[in-house]
Amino acid sequence: MNLRTSLPLVLLTTLCVLVSVSAAETSDGAERAAIQKVVEDFAGGADARDVDRIGRSLHAESRQYLPTSGGLRVFDREQYLGLISAGKIGGQQRKMTVRWVEVIEGYLATVGVELRGGGMVFLHHFGLMKVDDTWQILSILTLAGREE
Repeated sequence: MNLRTSLPLVLLTTLCVLVSVSAAETSDGAERAAIQKVVEDFAGGADARDVDRIGRSLHAESRQYLPTSGGLRVFDREQYLGLISAGKIGGQQRKMTVRWVEVIEGYLATVGVELRGGGMVFLHHFGLMKVDDTWQILSILTLAGREE
């Protein structure tokens, strides 16, 4: 094979690889946006005490873990929604900063989020899973503290 006949083949192969990489990046970007939307629904729903919005973001078996000085507190989905509905938590407008979004194998994800407002800082580590083409929050590890 000489250069004249192999050059088109090399160019075509390179083009195919570039198109594949570009499609993968676009897909990954769309997944990240969908994941971030679920986290925004959770946080925004808590700020507005919108139980339906939060409920859509949480998997039926989700758990939230909150280490406190008195030990670990664990809330299942219904307990958390009950606290929101009763006005015991939530209702504060907070500024959300996404620290990272990592997609794992296309159906799992982790998201790091910082929420600030009302004199408090919340650091959330979300674990999500894609169920029937919909991202849902499975677990939330929350560290809470006073703003300095």
